[in-house]
Amino acid sequence: MKNLIKSIKEFNSGRNPQLLNIKYKLMRDDIFHFYRATCHLFAEDNYAQIIINDAPLTWICGDLHLENFGSYKGNDRVVYFDMNDFDEAILAPFLWDVSRFLCSIIVAHKSLFIKKEEAMILADLVLKRYIKTISIAHIGMVEAETSTGLIHDMLDELKSRKRKEFIDKRTERVSGKLKLKIDGIKTLLINEDEKMLLKNVINTWGQSKSDKDFYEVKDIAIRIAGTSSLGVERYVILVEGKGKDNHYLLDMKLAMPSSLLKFTKAKQPQWSNDAERVIEIQKRMQAVSPALLDTIKWNEKYFVLKELQPTEDKLDLSLMKGKVEKLQASLKSFADIIAWNQLRSANQQGSAGINELTDFVNKPDWQQPLLSFCSNYADVVKEDYKFFCNAFDKGEFNDDENAELIS
Repeated sequence: MKNLIKSIKEFNSGRNPQLLNIKYKLMRDDIFHFYRATCHLFAEDNYAQIIINDAPLTWICGDLHLENFGSYKGNDRVVYFDMNDFDEAILAPFLWDVSRFLCSIIVAHKSLFIKKEEAMILADLVLKRYIKTISIAHIGMVEAETSTGLIHDMLDELKSRKRKEFIDKRTERVSGKLKLKIDGIKTLLINEDEKMLLKNVINTWGQSKSDKDFYEVKDIAIRIAGTSSLGVERYVILVEGKGKDNHYLLDMKLAMPSSLLKFTKAKQPQWSNDAERVIEIQKRMQAVSPALLDTIKWNEKYFVLKELQPTEDKLDLSLMKGKVEKLQASLKSFADIIAWNQLRSANQQGSAGINELTDFVNKPDWQQPLLSFCSNYADVVKEDYKFFCNAFDKGEFNDDENAELIS
């Protein structure tokens, strides 16, 4: 039997204690936040499950749930809706992603104001849609012209977002210079010595680009974002961009080893570093890569560097609370994206071919057992969450005397 407290603390070891306290508080707030933040528990609990492991290998996101989809501007400057988090991505049986996603629907049923029975019906519909999309083996993508329902509404709304307004919300003028706002919500102050060192690293990296002036650093702060990755070394960088009233923001995030790696027998490529792993798997799964996606080395560690965009957003699940029809429409798109990304990355460095995937999904003996597994594991998450809440309330996750909570 797993030691829940030990597993969670080991997964989060070495992180910024101030941000880690925020993460633990979010995990305490509701069961879906807890589920989002503990993909390592899913792998630890289920790596030996035959129903999950008796499936062809594909490239997987590794931490797939309802809120790991979102919009972004591609390198062709078109806005897409796709999977958007590949920190845990590896080569593994494809049902690891499918089952974790189906579980997320069931775990989140109270947050969505639906009954567990209704969530199970939705999970069944998603699985059927996923199987159909794999079987057709036609690979598509979701962008404004092909989107439907709430995803279409979101992408349509994003067209009106202006970069200047986006930058203005996150910056302020100090002694005539544009600086990042330090609000304790999205940003924290960075040590001035570290800021200067990192500034030099970014500026040196920018010199290798054709538009080197674009990447001239104006300011840097520690970035607060995400749930599972909270506390991981991460920065937001204000750069010159296109000049007056057209500055840009970059996100620089430390790439950690995938917590799933020790739970799969699948042979992985020999990546140069984890930032390369994250980026390369993202590129082979997504329909179109983001406008900026690169690796950068600092202090002998490797980071993923990307652009922060006004058009980057997640679907607001609160808009679907209790509205089963809207949930169905959005979840069908999610099922398509999962299938397309697996098909798109087929036959690459050990991943199964399309024929192998289609042959497997059309077998009749795995679908109901998988749904039963997801229902049962949602109950396991419920019990884990109760245990975590009890431990949190007793102070088990606030034992760093040097950690200061942000009010």
